[in-house]
Amino acid sequence: MSMLFRLKSSLGRGVMFRITEDEVESGFDETALYQGFPFTGEVVEETRGGVLVALTTYVDGVPDGVTKEWYPDGAKRSEGYNSRGRAIGTHVEWHKNGTLAREARFSDTGGYLGQRRWDDDGTLTLDDF
Repeated sequence: MSMLFRLKSSLGRGVMFRITEDEVESGFDETALYQGFPFTGEVVEETRGGVLVALTTYVDGVPDGVTKEWYPDGAKRSEGYNSRGRAIGTHVEWHKNGTLAREARFSDTGGYLGQRRWDDDGTLTLDDF
């Protein structure tokens, strides 16, 4: 798939690049590169059938912004936010049946604060908050 352009009119920041996971190169320090340069924009992963299953926002080659995953049927799989390559805030994962699977919290600097886990029936199996 070739590069797509998308207007970010809601943020007023002009054009944002969106590329597929296959177009990303990895630098020596795991920096995401596109055409040899640190990438800023959205990297998406799609199934062979074209269904969007992952989206990660990058700034200067590191995850910075929203990251989301979906199951091939379109149901949410995970959602979180990164800042300068570190998970921050609350990250959430769901089981295939839609029940909450995990909730993890991170500080504004990426420090791990705790998590809760549930089985696919919704029973809490771990709580270390």
